[in-house]
Amino acid sequence: MKTRVRRVMALTALLTTSVIVLLSGATSASAYTRNTSPPPTTAPAAGTVATSGQVITVMVSGSGYAGGSSGSGGGGAFSVGVPAPCWMSAAETGSAYYQWVASGQMSRDMRHSGDSLSPRQGYAGHKNDGKGQWWVPICDPGNWPNPSDFLGFGRYVDQFWAAHPVVYLPAAQTPPAPPVTPELLRAVAIKNLRLPDPRLDWNPKRLGTQGTLVNLDTWLWLDNPPATESVTAAVAGSGAATVTARFAGMDITAPGESPLSCAGPGTAYSVGAHPTCVLVFARASSALGLAATPVTAAARWSATWTFNGAGQGPIPTQPAPVAATANIAVDEVQTLVTGAQ
Repeated sequence: MKTRVRRVMALTALLTTSVIVLLSGATSASAYTRNTSPPPTTAPAAGTVATSGQVITVMVSGSGYAGGSSGSGGGGAFSVGVPAPCWMSAAETGSAYYQWVASGQMSRDMRHSGDSLSPRQGYAGHKNDGKGQWWVPICDPGNWPNPSDFLGFGRYVDQFWAAHPVVYLPAAQTPPAPPVTPELLRAVAIKNLRLPDPRLDWNPKRLGTQGTLVNLDTWLWLDNPPATESVTAAVAGSGAATVTARFAGMDITAPGESPLSCAGPGTAYSVGAHPTCVLVFARASSALGLAATPVTAAARWSATWTFNGAGQGPIPTQPAPVAATANIAVDEVQTLVTGAQ
């Protein structure tokens, strides 16, 4: 597994370098085929790398997608254009490539670069074709929705390069569209997942300050009890990946207090109810030099995914906790004890 990770990271570094080469003026063909193409005659415009390939249109839907109505139980659907992580790019014409090889320039370029690659197979058969073009595979890690998913991107690159070698196509033909893998759809769903901010409530609430007291059991709960959130990313003919996030508890922190971890969202106060998330403040807010104590609730979530309805297990990286802070005035009651009369 370590060998696989090192290989994928090395591949990612190579592709990133190639993107820089593209932006500095080299053609996509020379950047990604290790100088097996002739030098460019014109430089591409800066900033075109991410959009120079085909764009994959993905439909996103669900209750928890970014920009939707979180927790609504059905946030509708919208489409996003995802730059293809890999695509086939048009390179030189048959005659231009033939001239580059036949003139000896290819040998000189290879010698200077340290490469010793042979000309493309069958290149001489296209020496008189000035309209047909060579098409070369290109992959850009910047187009992968989750930059930290090295393994997912590496698998996508492996599959694409295996199925899309350098090929010559007459002018009337176009290369196949880039593949849409389950990992790509999963990454799109994760990128568009939005989890709700926790809204903390508490009891008791004193009249006026709505605060609590030192050394008193203070019930804490979320007044927007978390629901399961899900996002589906789908492409017609390629399938659908659904990422489902489930509430996994919350952590409560406050200055000067011991951290508190609660398995659930707490229980709202009512007569006869029993608390499930309780914090006993050891000091008043005034002891901190504050009018109210900032209490932060960080909601934890656990996410899994499916592809075409079949379970695939946890997503590669679990969602980061979603935190929000409520200011609770913590007061202390002054008591005077006197002797018996």
